[in-house]
Amino acid sequence: MNESYRVLSLAFSVVLLAVGLIIYRRVITGLPFPVRGAHQVTISALAAVGCAGVVHGIRAEPVRWAAFTIEVVLLLLASFLSETFVWGRLFWFIPLVFQLGVFATPTVLLAIALPLEAVMLCSNRLVTAWGVQVPPAPAREIVVISLFGLAVIALVTSLRFLIDRFGEQELLVNNLKMNIVKLTNANYAFQKYATNAEESARKGERLAITREIHDVVGYTMTTLRMMLEAGKDMIANSPMKLEIQLENALQIVNSGYGEVRDALYLLRGHETEIPAGVPGLKAIIDLFSSTTGVVVSVHWGEIPWHMASPEESALYRFVQEGMSNALSHGNATEIRIAFRREGDALVASIADNGVGADQIIEGIGISGMKERLDAFGGSVTTQTMRNGFLVTARLPLNGNEVTR
Repeated sequence: MNESYRVLSLAFSVVLLAVGLIIYRRVITGLPFPVRGAHQVTISALAAVGCAGVVHGIRAEPVRWAAFTIEVVLLLLASFLSETFVWGRLFWFIPLVFQLGVFATPTVLLAIALPLEAVMLCSNRLVTAWGVQVPPAPAREIVVISLFGLAVIALVTSLRFLIDRFGEQELLVNNLKMNIVKLTNANYAFQKYATNAEESARKGERLAITREIHDVVGYTMTTLRMMLEAGKDMIANSPMKLEIQLENALQIVNSGYGEVRDALYLLRGHETEIPAGVPGLKAIIDLFSSTTGVVVSVHWGEIPWHMASPEESALYRFVQEGMSNALSHGNATEIRIAFRREGDALVASIADNGVGADQIIEGIGISGMKERLDAFGGSVTTQTMRNGFLVTARLPLNGNEVTR
C-alpha cells in the first residue's frame, strides 16, 4: 500500500504543479509583468517538480526533508501574486501535503501542513510584484480554498494513518511467518530424529514417533497456511478482521508449540497428554473451524464422555488428521463428523465435500490412523464419493467407557 501511495503522490505532484504553473501564466497575460518575472516563476515551478522527484525517489530521510524544504521555499517565493492566482497557489499546496504523507507521521504531517496552509492564505493581500500592484482575492474565495485545503489535509492524514496501521499488521504477519519457520525447523529436527532412530529403536517406537510428529505439525501447518492466505486478502479488504485472524493464528502456534513440546517428552519416554474425551474433541473441532473457515458439523450420537487414555488419544488423532486431510488434500469447505455405537464398538466417520480421489494412496496420515487403531483391535476404511471423501474408524470400547 505504501508503494501505491508513493506512485499516486508523485503523479499528483507532477500534474498539479503543472496546473498551477498554467494558471499562473494565464493570470499574468493581462498584467504588465516583465518577461523575467514569468521566467523566474516558471523555473521555480520546474525546480519544485525536481524536488518532488527526489522526495518520492530517495529513501534517505535527511535528503527527503532537504528536498521538501527547498520545494516549499521555491513555491512560496513564486506565490507573490494574489487575486485569481490564489487558485493556482492551491494547486501547489496540495502536492506538498501529499508528499508529506510519503514519509511523515500523521502528527508531523498535521504540524507542518496546517501552518503551511495558514502561510498560503496570509499571503492573500495587496502585493507588489516586479513593480506591479495586485489586489487580494475576494473573501469568499479564500473561505472556499481554506475548506478545500483542510479537506485535503484530513484525507492525507487518514491515508497516512491507514498506511501505518497496515505496516503494523504486516509486521505481525512477518512475525507469524517467523514462528512458522521455527515450527518447521522443529518438525525437520524431529523427522531427522525419527530417521536416525531406526538404528537404535524398535520399529513400533519409530512409527509411533513419526505418527506423533506428523499429526501435531501437519495439522498446525495446514491450518496456519490457510489462515495466512486469508490474511493476505484481509490486508486489503478487511483490515479490522486481520487482527482477530492473527490472534487466532497465534493461538494455533502456541497450541502447536505445546504439542511439539509434548512430543519431545514422548521421545524421552513420557506420555503425551491429549485433551480428554468429548470436551477435548469439541475444542479441537471448534478451533479448526474458526481458524480455517471450514464449516464443521458434528453428530455426537452415543459417544462416551470418556474412554481409556490410549483409546481417547487414538480417536483424538483420528479426528485431527481427518479434518486436516479434508482441507489440505480435498480443499473441502464443509466437513461432517458423526459418532455412533455398533454393539461394543464406537464408529466415527468424517465426510467432506472436497475433490475426492480417483485412486486412494495411503500416506503417513492414513497409515498412522490404521496403526493407532490396530493396536486396540480397531480398523480404518476410506472411500471416495461423488462429492467428497469419507474415512471411517471402528474402535472397540471393551467396556472401559464412561458416560456423562
